[in-house]
Amino acid sequence: DYSAPAYHLTLLLLHVANTLLVGVFASSLSRKPAFGWLAAILFTTFPLNNEAVSEVDALCHPLLVFWALLALICYERGRRTGNRVTLWAVHPIVLLALLTHENALTIPVLLLVMEVLFYPVRSIRDFIRRPALQYFVLPVLFVFWWLRIPKGATQAPHALDAILRNTLPFLQLLA
Repeated sequence: DYSAPAYHLTLLLLHVANTLLVGVFASSLSRKPAFGWLAAILFTTFPLNNEAVSEVDALCHPLLVFWALLALICYERGRRTGNRVTLWAVHPIVLLALLTHENALTIPVLLLVMEVLFYPVRSIRDFIRRPALQYFVLPVLFVFWWLRIPKGATQAPHALDAILRNTLPFLQLLA
Protein backbone atom coordinates (compact mmCIF):
# COMPACT_ATOMS: atom_id res chain seq x y z
CA ASP A 1 0.00 0.00 0.00
CA TYR A 2 1.08 3.52 -0.79
CA SER A 3 1.76 5.75 2.20
CA ALA A 4 2.70 9.34 1.35
CA PRO A 5 4.06 10.12 4.83
CA ALA A 6 6.29 7.03 4.72
CA TYR A 7 7.69 8.03 1.34
CA HIS A 8 8.30 11.60 2.48
CA LEU A 9 9.98 10.34 5.65
CA THR A 10 12.19 8.05 3.58
CA LEU A 11 13.17 10.95 1.31
CA LEU A 12 13.84 13.18 4.30
CA LEU A 13 16.02 10.53 5.96
CA LEU A 14 17.94 10.04 2.71
CA HIS A 15 18.49 13.78 2.48
CA VAL A 16 19.83 13.85 6.05
CA ALA A 17 22.09 10.89 5.29
CA ASN A 18 23.32 12.57 2.10
CA THR A 19 24.00 15.76 4.04
CA LEU A 20 26.13 13.81 6.52
CA LEU A 21 27.95 12.05 3.69
CA VAL A 22 28.65 15.39 1.97
CA GLY A 23 30.09 16.67 5.25
CA VAL A 24 32.29 13.59 5.69
CA PHE A 25 33.44 13.63 2.06
CA ALA A 26 34.15 17.37 1.91
CA SER A 27 35.95 17.26 5.29
CA SER A 28 38.06 14.37 4.09
CA LEU A 29 38.99 16.09 0.84
CA SER A 30 39.71 19.49 2.36
CA ARG A 31 41.33 18.07 5.52
CA LYS A 32 39.44 20.85 7.33
CA PRO A 33 36.23 19.73 9.06
CA ALA A 34 34.81 23.26 9.16
CA PHE A 35 34.88 23.50 5.35
CA GLY A 36 33.34 20.06 5.01
CA TRP A 37 30.44 20.82 7.28
CA LEU A 38 29.92 24.22 5.63
CA ALA A 39 29.58 22.31 2.33
CA ALA A 40 27.07 20.00 4.02
CA ILE A 41 25.01 22.94 5.28
CA LEU A 42 25.00 24.48 1.80
CA PHE A 43 24.00 21.13 0.30
CA THR A 44 21.11 20.61 2.69
CA THR A 45 19.70 24.12 2.35
CA PHE A 46 20.21 24.78 -1.37
CA PRO A 47 16.70 25.53 -2.68
CA LEU A 48 17.07 24.55 -6.35
CA ASN A 49 17.00 20.79 -5.77
CA ASN A 50 13.96 20.53 -3.54
CA GLU A 51 12.24 18.05 -5.88
CA ALA A 52 14.57 15.32 -4.66
CA VAL A 53 13.11 15.67 -1.18
CA SER A 54 9.55 16.82 -1.85
CA GLU A 55 8.57 14.61 -4.80
CA VAL A 56 7.68 11.06 -3.77
CA ASP A 57 8.36 9.71 -7.24
CA ALA A 58 11.97 10.92 -7.09
CA LEU A 59 13.24 8.33 -4.62
CA CYS A 60 15.87 7.05 -7.05
CA HIS A 61 17.71 10.40 -7.17
CA PRO A 62 18.51 10.85 -3.47
CA LEU A 63 19.24 7.13 -3.26
CA LEU A 64 21.68 7.42 -6.16
CA VAL A 65 23.36 10.40 -4.47
CA PHE A 66 23.67 8.28 -1.33
CA TRP A 67 25.40 5.44 -3.19
CA ALA A 68 27.62 7.84 -5.17
CA LEU A 69 28.78 9.69 -2.06
CA LEU A 70 29.37 6.42 -0.23
CA ALA A 71 31.45 5.12 -3.16
CA LEU A 72 33.49 8.33 -3.27
CA ILE A 73 34.11 8.24 0.48
CA CYS A 74 35.13 4.57 0.45
CA TYR A 75 37.42 5.12 -2.52
CA GLU A 76 39.05 8.18 -0.98
CA ARG A 77 39.57 6.43 2.36
CA GLY A 78 40.88 3.30 0.67
CA ARG A 79 43.35 5.25 -1.46
CA ARG A 80 44.51 7.41 1.44
CA THR A 81 44.97 4.53 3.90
CA GLY A 82 45.86 1.77 1.42
CA ASN A 83 43.04 -0.39 2.79
CA ARG A 84 42.10 -2.85 0.02
CA VAL A 85 38.88 -3.91 1.78
CA THR A 86 37.60 -0.35 1.60
CA LEU A 87 38.56 -0.16 -2.08
CA TRP A 88 36.77 -3.46 -2.80
CA ALA A 89 33.70 -2.23 -0.93
CA VAL A 90 33.23 0.27 -3.76
CA HIS A 91 32.24 -2.55 -6.16
CA PRO A 92 28.96 -3.55 -4.44
CA ILE A 93 28.18 0.12 -3.84
CA VAL A 94 28.56 0.84 -7.57
CA LEU A 95 26.37 -2.18 -8.35
CA LEU A 96 23.64 -0.92 -5.99
CA ALA A 97 23.92 2.52 -7.56
CA LEU A 98 23.58 1.06 -11.07
CA LEU A 99 20.49 -0.84 -10.01
CA THR A 100 19.08 2.39 -8.57
CA HIS A 101 19.44 4.57 -11.67
CA GLU A 102 21.37 4.70 -14.94
CA ASN A 103 23.08 7.94 -13.93
CA ALA A 104 25.31 5.80 -11.71
CA LEU A 105 27.40 5.30 -14.84
CA THR A 106 29.07 8.57 -13.86
CA ILE A 107 30.48 7.16 -10.60
CA PRO A 108 33.56 5.50 -12.17
CA VAL A 109 34.26 8.73 -14.05
CA LEU A 110 34.13 10.66 -10.76
CA LEU A 111 36.46 8.11 -9.17
CA LEU A 112 38.88 8.45 -12.08
CA VAL A 113 38.81 12.24 -11.86
CA MET A 114 39.49 12.02 -8.13
CA GLU A 115 42.35 9.63 -8.81
CA VAL A 116 43.98 11.91 -11.38
CA LEU A 117 43.52 15.06 -9.27
CA PHE A 118 44.86 13.67 -6.01
CA TYR A 119 47.37 11.12 -7.27
CA PRO A 120 49.17 12.59 -10.30
CA VAL A 121 50.02 10.20 -13.11
CA ARG A 122 53.71 9.73 -13.86
CA SER A 123 53.40 7.47 -16.90
CA ILE A 124 50.90 5.53 -18.97
CA ARG A 125 51.94 2.35 -17.20
CA ASP A 126 51.33 4.06 -13.85
CA PHE A 127 47.90 5.18 -15.08
CA ILE A 128 46.90 1.66 -16.18
CA ARG A 129 47.77 0.27 -12.75
CA ARG A 130 45.49 2.75 -10.96
CA PRO A 131 42.70 1.19 -8.89
CA ALA A 132 40.08 3.56 -10.33
CA LEU A 133 40.02 1.79 -13.70
CA GLN A 134 38.62 -1.45 -12.25
CA TYR A 135 35.39 0.34 -11.39
CA PHE A 136 34.52 0.67 -15.08
CA VAL A 137 33.93 -3.10 -15.45
CA LEU A 138 30.49 -3.24 -13.80
CA PRO A 139 29.17 -0.16 -15.63
CA VAL A 140 30.29 -1.54 -19.00
CA LEU A 141 28.54 -4.84 -18.25
CA PHE A 142 25.50 -2.86 -17.10
CA VAL A 143 25.40 -0.93 -20.39
CA PHE A 144 25.40 -4.17 -22.39
CA TRP A 145 22.67 -5.60 -20.16
CA TRP A 146 20.63 -2.40 -20.33
CA LEU A 147 20.85 -2.25 -24.11
CA ARG A 148 19.54 -5.83 -24.36
CA ILE A 149 16.33 -4.96 -22.52
CA PRO A 150 13.56 -4.24 -25.03
CA LYS A 151 12.22 -0.71 -24.64
CA GLY A 152 9.33 -0.91 -27.08
CA ALA A 153 5.76 -2.03 -26.42
CA THR A 154 6.33 -5.32 -28.23
CA GLN A 155 8.89 -7.99 -27.47
CA ALA A 156 11.51 -8.28 -30.16
CA PRO A 157 14.53 -10.48 -30.63
CA HIS A 158 17.73 -8.96 -29.31
CA ALA A 159 19.39 -8.23 -32.60
CA LEU A 160 22.06 -5.65 -33.33
CA ASP A 161 19.48 -3.25 -34.80
CA ALA A 162 17.47 -3.44 -31.52
CA ILE A 163 20.59 -2.63 -29.53
CA LEU A 164 21.35 0.30 -31.82
CA ARG A 165 17.75 1.55 -31.47
CA ASN A 166 18.11 1.45 -27.69
CA THR A 167 21.38 3.36 -27.69
CA LEU A 168 19.85 6.79 -28.32
CA PRO A 169 17.37 6.67 -25.39
CA PHE A 170 20.17 5.35 -23.21
CA LEU A 171 22.47 8.23 -24.13
CA GLN A 172 19.60 10.69 -23.61
CA LEU A 173 19.16 9.39 -20.07
CA LEU A 174 22.84 9.99 -19.39
CA ALA A 175 22.66 13.60 -20.56
